[in-house]
Amino acid sequence: MKPHPLKVERELRGWSQARVAEAVGTNVRTVIRWEQGQTIPYPYYRERLCALYGKNARELGLLADTEEDSGELAQRQNEQLALSTAAEPTPIDQSRSPSEALWKVPPVLMPLIGRAREIDEIKALLTGAEVRLVTLIGAGGIGKTRLSIQLAHEMWPLFAGGICFVALTGTSDPAQVIPTVARELDLQDENVPAFERAQQFLCDKQMLLVLDNFEQVAQAAPELERLLAACPRVKMLVTSRVVLHVALEYQYRVLPLSIPTLKNLPDSAAIAQYASVELFVQRARTIIPTFQVSDANAEALAKICARLDGIPLAIELAAARVKLLPPEALLPRLSRSLQVLTRGVSTLPERQQTLRNTIRWSYDLLNAEEQRLFRLLSIFVGGLSLETAEFFFAHVANGAENGLTSSLDSLDSLIDKSLLQPAVALDEWSEPRLEMLETLQEYGRERLLELGEMQFARVAHAECYLHLAEQAAQESPGSQQAMQLERLDREYSNLQAVMEWILSNEVTPSQQMPAKKGMALRLLNALMWFWLSRGYLSEGWRFAEQALARYAEQAATPIQARAYVLASQMIMRLGNLERAGALLEQGIAGYRELGDDNSLAEALRASGWIAHQKNQATRAYDLYEQSLALFKPHDNQQGIANTLLNMAFIMQTQSNYEQARALLEEVVTRQRVLGNKRGILNALYQLAQVLFGAEEHPPIDRVRSLLDEGLGLAQELGDTRGAASMKGLTGWVAFSQGNLSEARQLVEDCLRFYKEGGDRQITGQYLVTLGEIVMAQGDEDAAVSLFEESMAIGKAMGDQNETVAAALEGMAGLAVAQRNYGWAVQLWAVATRWREEIQIAIMPGQRIARERTLEQLRALLGEETFTTLWEAGRILSPGEVWSARYQLLPDLQNQ
Repeated sequence: MKPHPLKVERELRGWSQARVAEAVGTNVRTVIRWEQGQTIPYPYYRERLCALYGKNARELGLLADTEEDSGELAQRQNEQLALSTAAEPTPIDQSRSPSEALWKVPPVLMPLIGRAREIDEIKALLTGAEVRLVTLIGAGGIGKTRLSIQLAHEMWPLFAGGICFVALTGTSDPAQVIPTVARELDLQDENVPAFERAQQFLCDKQMLLVLDNFEQVAQAAPELERLLAACPRVKMLVTSRVVLHVALEYQYRVLPLSIPTLKNLPDSAAIAQYASVELFVQRARTIIPTFQVSDANAEALAKICARLDGIPLAIELAAARVKLLPPEALLPRLSRSLQVLTRGVSTLPERQQTLRNTIRWSYDLLNAEEQRLFRLLSIFVGGLSLETAEFFFAHVANGAENGLTSSLDSLDSLIDKSLLQPAVALDEWSEPRLEMLETLQEYGRERLLELGEMQFARVAHAECYLHLAEQAAQESPGSQQAMQLERLDREYSNLQAVMEWILSNEVTPSQQMPAKKGMALRLLNALMWFWLSRGYLSEGWRFAEQALARYAEQAATPIQARAYVLASQMIMRLGNLERAGALLEQGIAGYRELGDDNSLAEALRASGWIAHQKNQATRAYDLYEQSLALFKPHDNQQGIANTLLNMAFIMQTQSNYEQARALLEEVVTRQRVLGNKRGILNALYQLAQVLFGAEEHPPIDRVRSLLDEGLGLAQELGDTRGAASMKGLTGWVAFSQGNLSEARQLVEDCLRFYKEGGDRQITGQYLVTLGEIVMAQGDEDAAVSLFEESMAIGKAMGDQNETVAAALEGMAGLAVAQRNYGWAVQLWAVATRWREEIQIAIMPGQRIARERTLEQLRALLGEETFTTLWEAGRILSPGEVWSARYQLLPDLQNQ
């Protein structure tokens, strides 16, 4: 097939399609279609192409030889596009050639960015035989007008009667819509009613009418239907912030431009490909022609576009500031974007020259009830579920019979008016969600402050999420609890906002919330299981610490005593055993004062665990026995099972593996009888650990079976912490079998969770495991880094702990691999003494392998040298032996 003249001319000059697109003001996709003969450039582009190549339209293949041929070409294009959408092709008007067709559409001055998919979808919709009216719905500034103009330019060959763009910006009277259409069609005979003029002109023509900014005259929508009924070959493309609610309407919601995901930002080249960033660059270049995405500004650009929700108008207004404020300086100022984005293009309507004007235009279209609901909903962060909205409405209605119903009606109206948008459900568990763009939220909150409603909104929001958190905490372990975890995760941005407000110094009127401090401790108690399950330890502890410091009272209360006990669990996981113990003592004292034996037993059990972590095994066992003595009279089977699990761990760390195993088998049985899946999960993990570590050649199949069951339970429960633990131990098992790739992936998954959650104790131990795996893979430098990181964590935890011993043992293995035998002996000597002091023995399976290596070193170095090194090592501190890597016995380095 002979190439199109456009392609020939471009290739002769060595130009890219992108260069041609930029030169004529369109996009690459459109140039490709021209060169493939799929579409014909409309006259504006024809002129620019002719000027670019220095040839006339016929030489460039942009015109047919005769008017009849032109009609045939347009007919063929129309049929092809209609067939591609499986619709009956609509006959094209042959009475006028394309050159005579009405063309009243604003020019395209700059290429449209990031809307290729939308253009294809809307064109397919508009060319469907049954489709007469398409409404582009979207928030102010989303780019509906610009998109409609681009569509008109690309679809002109398909409408032989032409295309007419009708701007309704200055029209506020619905009765003036049809007269405005008639004027734009150049129908000037005022003696004939406007509707008749338009009908007579359009009745036999195949035309597209583009009606822009219809929201303020939406009451005129029935007149559009009436005109379409009288003119069967006319189609309409309407842009509006509100739904028209007429029978012929097909709605197409215009979404923001794509924005980078801030959680895992790609490199600068990838960031530059996002449509929102591309638009910012395009507009910035009109001010600074050399502006581009670089490694220095890419992150700031990504955050700017995300902060502005990918809204084209907001991005354009931000780019207009680039001469004064480079991206790095502009970003922090966008916390008050409505005050910064105030310099629009002077030729735009006034409502589009500042972001505040654009939003105010939509806000003013609402009735009083809708405006109030919009303001109140602006307090939510990251959207809200429909169920949450219902509870919120009921709270706001304050008993009014019609409050909930009218609010739901208003909610539906806010969606229709593009001030709320429904979000796509992530899975079958997800409730329908609603979201509000950040710029709209900012405007809503300004109105809340102006009208004195901010405190009311804050209180209602906090009560709503306290109810949600307490409801979730009451679920029994199982699939429902997993659903609640997912739900709390989706609502976590709102929960964080509530926590921030509760801890703020903002004065709250007593008549609105008499128990703000009670709310703080209730929220702490309700979210504790969520923080522990999800690994959000650091954030949970920060809230707990401040809430207790601010709101604790002298007199004991059940809520306060429980808050002390639960807070201790988090700070213990974070490695501060002294603080954890002190908090527990306050909780224990509270429960003693209240006479709550069951809760006291739980607190004593937790205190026993901390004592064990502090290497006080005898005291820990005594506390466990006290706990059992309180549980048994109340027949608290769950408390008994949990305490037996703790006792089994003491047996394990003291190398009494047979008794540990027997206790754990009993715990598994008890938890199965109780149906406590979380309890089963914990017992399976510890039993698998005992079976795996108790001997050099453990029952791998049984261990794997326990771990697989545990991982399944963790996933069913949505317990990411439990899943991480199971993966970590499974990785350890895989490593022992030589499956290095599997082991590394599992341990890295485990580590990622504990690092993000701030659990230093377990992080330090699994860093050693990962170091041993990468060392076996031959990456000794990476192993050194991992062992050093583990040692740093062990030192930072303060008290003597197993992490230090594990780091020393890992480095000793590396020293052997590097033939630094003298250092290896001393590292093991320090690690052995350390374990004796903390009363946590090395697992038998590991001990056998270590003793075998030590015997080999004893034979290699000789008894006297080995003994000298060992005895010298036992008196060194971990820090001293760690820093002595290249100082000890240099004559032994190459033995």
